[in-house]
Amino acid sequence: MKVFVMIAFLMVFSTLEAQEIMDTNQSVSQDNAIVRVARLREAPQLEVSVFPNPSFGEFTVNTVPEARVMIIDALGKQQGTYFTNEYGKLYIDAFLAGSYSVVIISDQGKGIAKLVVL
Repeated sequence: MKVFVMIAFLMVFSTLEAQEIMDTNQSVSQDNAIVRVARLREAPQLEVSVFPNPSFGEFTVNTVPEARVMIIDALGKQQGTYFTNEYGKLYIDAFLAGSYSVVIISDQGKGIAKLVVL
């Protein structure tokens, strides 16, 4: 019985300790997010091309290599996050009809392009 109580105590203690670590990491990541947004505002503009535009749901994003590409619909909902290949190209398919913003973020700067899917 004593062994069972001891094991239960250790499990609860380790869970609480893990929660404390997670809370600490979240506060650090929020600070980092603020710093990232501040740096992003000062970042130079990138040249971004999306073709074909308008498209029928399949399109290619052409920008700098290894950039993060976020697709945001007209309501502001993020539809996906992708990464360009080593040549700066990304092929995306299966988007519903509508208007989208293609946001590019990389170490070299930021960029945005509009996309219409028919």
